[in-house]
Amino acid sequence: MSNWRHRGIVAALGAAPLFGVGTPFAKLLLEATSPGLLAGILYLYLGAGIGLAALRWSRPAHPVRLAPRDIGWLAGTIAAGGIARSCHNRIVSRYLSIRFDGRWLLKPTLAFILTVFGATIVTTTSAATISFDQDTPGAAPSGWHCGVTGRGSPKWLIEKDASAPSKPNVLKQSGSGTFPWCVRPDVKVADGHIEVRFKSISGREDQAAGLVWRWKDGDNYYVARANALENNVSLYYTANGRRNTLKYVDAPVAANTWHTLRVEFSGKRIKVALNGKVYIELEDEHIVGPGAVGVWTKADSVTAFDDFAYGGSM
Repeated sequence: MSNWRHRGIVAALGAAPLFGVGTPFAKLLLEATSPGLLAGILYLYLGAGIGLAALRWSRPAHPVRLAPRDIGWLAGTIAAGGIARSCHNRIVSRYLSIRFDGRWLLKPTLAFILTVFGATIVTTTSAATISFDQDTPGAAPSGWHCGVTGRGSPKWLIEKDASAPSKPNVLKQSGSGTFPWCVRPDVKVADGHIEVRFKSISGREDQAAGLVWRWKDGDNYYVARANALENNVSLYYTANGRRNTLKYVDAPVAANTWHTLRVEFSGKRIKVALNGKVYIELEDEHIVGPGAVGVWTKADSVTAFDDFAYGGSM
C-alpha cells in the first residue's frame, strides 16, 4: 500500500492469523517438551513480564484512543484471527508437522521461522492517536519533551477548547521562540507517517503549525509547516540548529479554523498534505534513520493542536 497509514493495519492483519494458529502449535511443541524445560520457559516469560511491567511503571505510556475510522479494521483483524484458528487443524497436520513416535510434532525449522516472523511483525511497527484528553489542563503533556531551536521561551500547555476536534483538550503553544517544538522522545519512527489537527489562533510575526519527524535532538530534524499568515505549506530540514528550505507551495490556510496536516516519509521520499490534498512530494536524504515525532511552531505563533497521530516502522 502506498499510504503509510495502513502499516499498522497490515501488521495487525498479519499478526492475527499467527495468533489464531498459536494454540495448535503450542500443543505440538509441548508434546515433546520435558517438564524441566517447560518450567524454565515459564519462569523466563514470568521474568520478562515483571521486567516489562516495571519499565512501564517507571515510564507511563500516554493514553491513546481508537479512531472511529479504524473500528472496521479492528473487526477485520479479529475475524482474521478466528478464521485462521478454525483452519489450523488441516494446515498444521498436512503442511507444518511430522509424525514421530506416534505423535505429531511441528517441524523445527518452521517453528523457528514462524516465531521470528510473528515477533518481527509485532515489534517493528506501531501506530497511535493522541487526543490529549487524559492530560491535566494547565500542565505540559505527559510523555512529551518540549523546547526551542534557537532562543525564546515557548509555552506548551494542555488547555480546554470547546472547538477541539476531539473534546475537551488541546495542546497549545502560546509563548515565543525561534522555533518552538514538542516531541515524543520515546517514539522513534524511521519510515511511516505523522498527522495532526491544528488551528492557528494568532501571531503578528508568524502563524505557523508544523510537524517534525526523524528528530534527533533540538537542532536536527525535518519539519513540514502550514502558515495562516502567508497561506502556504513548506518543507525544511534543520541541521546543527539551522533551518534549510526544501520547498514552498501556496495553499489556503484560514486562521482560527481547524485543518489537518499530514506527512508520509519512506527512505528519501517525503509527501506533505494539507486537508487531504498533497502539496509537496520530493526526495531528500539530509536526515536518515529513526527519530522522534512531534509538533512545531515559529516565532510568536499561538497555535492549538489535537489528534496527533503517528505510525510506521520503529
